[in-house]
Amino acid sequence: METQKKLSKRERTWMYVRQRIKELEEIVPPKTKAQEKMVSESDVVISKISEYFQKNPEAKLVIIGDSMIEKIIIENVLRSIAIPLDRIIFHLQYNFFKKKDIERLYSTDSKNLFVVGPVPHKTKGIENISENLKFIYGDDKVSKALTHSNEFKITKESLKSAVLRMFS
Repeated sequence: METQKKLSKRERTWMYVRQRIKELEEIVPPKTKAQEKMVSESDVVISKISEYFQKNPEAKLVIIGDSMIEKIIIENVLRSIAIPLDRIIFHLQYNFFKKKDIERLYSTDSKNLFVVGPVPHKTKGIENISENLKFIYGDDKVSKALTHSNEFKITKESLKSAVLRMFS
């Protein structure tokens, strides 16, 4: 006659955990088709981003404007959507445009992509930025950093959605 081995406390705990996981898997509904479509569309856009930077080794993502988040957080957001960190140029100071000519910056490389956040209304080379940036905002290489409430800010979500809009 075989004797049954007594389970240790750790083994009993893991058995309980596995059992609860199985029970919860039965309770949680499967993903809806809309959720699956959203995930697959996001994957497609991320693969487009990766492909763009592979095909254009000189391309950069230029982030311009006053940022509500730190540079390290911006890097983490962009890394999560397949943008290489060595391809990012930061100009996160509000006063950056007072020293630079925006048209020269914009035309330096046709492969560069731009995310624009809050910038001053007047600057060198352009009297009224909000009116004269129309030549940039009409381009598919440039995206505004807008929050869900259409506020002009660089936040984690507005940055990510601005980049994703360029590729969708």
